[in-house]
Amino acid sequence: MADDPDVLDLTDVVAGRGVNTLYLHVGTMKTGTTYLQSRMSEHRADLADDGVLVPYSQLLALRDRFGRRGTLKQRSVDGEWDRLLASLRATPLERGVISMEFLSTASRERIVEIVEELRPAEVHVIVTARDLARVMVAQWQETVGNRATWTWAEYSDDIVDQMSAGVEAGTGDNWVNPGSRATEPRPKSSGRGRGPAARQFWRQHDLARIIEDWAAVVGMDHLHVVTVPPAGSAPEVLWHRFAQVIGVDPARHDTGHESAPDTVRANAGVDLATAEFVRRLNERIDPGLSTVQYLTHVKAVLGRPAQLGRGTRKPVLRAEQQAAVAAYSRGLTGHLAGLGVHVVGDLDDLVPSPAAPTKPPSDGDLDREVADAAVDAVLVMVRQLVALDGTDGPRAGRGSRQGAGKGARRGGGRRSRRDTVGGGASVDAR
Repeated sequence: MADDPDVLDLTDVVAGRGVNTLYLHVGTMKTGTTYLQSRMSEHRADLADDGVLVPYSQLLALRDRFGRRGTLKQRSVDGEWDRLLASLRATPLERGVISMEFLSTASRERIVEIVEELRPAEVHVIVTARDLARVMVAQWQETVGNRATWTWAEYSDDIVDQMSAGVEAGTGDNWVNPGSRATEPRPKSSGRGRGPAARQFWRQHDLARIIEDWAAVVGMDHLHVVTVPPAGSAPEVLWHRFAQVIGVDPARHDTGHESAPDTVRANAGVDLATAEFVRRLNERIDPGLSTVQYLTHVKAVLGRPAQLGRGTRKPVLRAEQQAAVAAYSRGLTGHLAGLGVHVVGDLDDLVPSPAAPTKPPSDGDLDREVADAAVDAVLVMVRQLVALDGTDGPRAGRGSRQGAGKGARRGGGRRSRRDTVGGGASVDAR
């Protein structure tokens, strides 16, 4: 959750009857959740003026509720869930919004518990959904950034194989949900990450199961599907659709509003070469490296900053995979229409647009791009080390070249290692 890290001080809450209606945004993952959470966080005060409470510390509270550890910035989460519930029950505002994408992975039993704990508020559930062709790419990048080692081919093949098995079993009124098979034991995995790729993916993105599980508890009339618009659409479209569900005027809370500057953020996907560089690093990295160490020194330093300004080549599905995803998606939209779920947007948004034929890079081309990504990653690390060093070494001579490449050593004379790193000219070249 793009959230204020401070814990809410309940002594500052004006006593009230608590929220009457609570909108629980449960994901799914990689569907603009960071963007929506950031927008609500930035416009918290304006939303409160409209009668909508956006509680603080939602990520910590839900980590507490799910029995997870805290974040890198705040390790302890004990009592955070109770604090959030208290804020919902103490506020004079009539509506509230909680948003956390890993709620989509909750079991039916866990859903019952959570909804009961949120009573007496009337709970509505919002599911944001995106076409699976784009979700698969984004989720592979995310898994690689969390230490997985599946190649894109291994990852996509495993998921599409699982998907195709369900599509072949039935269509239309007889549609079979491929994701429902992902929980069955599978003797062999084509991937080399933490378990079969398909099982992990469908646990996070089995849209039919997620909708049916939550609707079984809150009622289908209290469940809302917000579709992510097609690629190339303005990001505000998603926000406008979401705002329609929670009952606010989206124009009052657009980016750049006078009370909230343009700081709304979204997760930017990495390019193929950067993701492949991190994946190869994961294969070689010391298995004894702790999760905290990995997130601090690999994901935060290499997986995110190193992507900025890089190429735009993304992983792509092969033609036969694209056809399988399209067939699955058409079956899914027909199934959802039959359930009568409330949709804001268009179910056709969940059917990927036909992609222009794209030839994947050759092994040699990809290796060269990965090498370039590795150089960018090293530059990021050097900048980080210089910042931690805190010293200001002498600047490079006037004759030195600003940047790497042929002849970079000529003209500036012989320089010490400290001059090269501490001077800043070389490390800032890109």
